[in-house]
Amino acid sequence: MITINEQLGSLDEAITLGVLKAKVNVHPSCDAIIRLLKEEERRVSAFQLDNYRNDALIASRAVYKQLGKDPSRYRISSDSLFRRLIKNKGLYYVNNVVDINNIISLRTLWSVGAYDYGKIQGPITYQVGHDEHYEGIGRGVLNIKSLPVLADQLGPFGSATSDSLRTMVTEATQEVLMVIHGFGDARQMDKMLEDMKEYLVMYADASEIELTMIKSS
Repeated sequence: MITINEQLGSLDEAITLGVLKAKVNVHPSCDAIIRLLKEEERRVSAFQLDNYRNDALIASRAVYKQLGKDPSRYRISSDSLFRRLIKNKGLYYVNNVVDINNIISLRTLWSVGAYDYGKIQGPITYQVGHDEHYEGIGRGVLNIKSLPVLADQLGPFGSATSDSLRTMVTEATQEVLMVIHGFGDARQMDKMLEDMKEYLVMYADASEIELTMIKSS
């Protein structure tokens, strides 16, 4: 489903992509999803930012540095979300699929992307961005040079920092592709994919579900 290119495969940190594809019913999040998110918000809010260390965040920063991207300026989305909660800024609720994404992201501190599969064309490659930009969700034009990005025949559409408006999940989306960007130790990946599957079945009527893990060589 996704090919990791040789440049990313040669990095010091291993890369494992956890991938889920499914047909879904996208709608505003129900009370059960919001309760799950609030549980994560309470858990994360108890941490002290200055003293916090996490293997997933350390590995992601190492990947960005090796590619020549400043991980403090281009934080992975899970890091940004984590910092938002520690600063007691709260969460935005988007829809059931995106909010399930955020639950998994907060549990692992891996970046997780959700994409409208119907808007993706052709095979997907996980590669290093060149002198390119795209309109990122909630952050304007994103310079994706030296970022690890997902790209199809039309070009890059997703990264661990921010995904593009082109493949954004909306209530018109009928089939989703969800990707966990696993940098470093990926022993949690199987469980996180199963948790994601369970939540999508319960809260998004998911069907025709495909799960896979793709590892860098």
